[in-house]
Amino acid sequence: MIWHIADKIKNNALKNGALHPITSHQVTHHFEGIEFTYHLRNELAHTKPHQTTQLNNPFLPHEQEMFVARCGLQHKVLLNKYPIIQPHLLICTNQFVPQNTALTLDDFNAWLSVINDKSAAHSPLGFYNSEPTAGA
Repeated sequence: MIWHIADKIKNNALKNGALHPITSHQVTHHFEGIEFTYHLRNELAHTKPHQTTQLNNPFLPHEQEMFVARCGLQHKVLLNKYPIIQPHLLICTNQFVPQNTALTLDDFNAWLSVINDKSAAHSPLGFYNSEPTAGA
């Protein structure tokens, strides 16, 4: 159900100008019998602001237009404001946790609840940005 909710919120955020998709083009590459698909950002695409040192939680308070759902007691699901693929969901803690902190069982359970949601139109993928230089 969360993916259906995210899709509706994505559409509203696009209409309201709160969501800023990064334009890209899809590339398929074959290597040793395996097909890889990736998205390359277009050169003239809008670039998002980048912060090299995270001193607080950029999602506290979160933008209301990006809020999708609560996810257990310690997490929430937000839309990524600058997605390449839509919807791009973020599973965020409700309280600030430094990015280089090891994941907890609660983190994995929150992730699994989103990944295992059968309303996804595609096969979800999850990853963890463990440092500010990892992309967050």
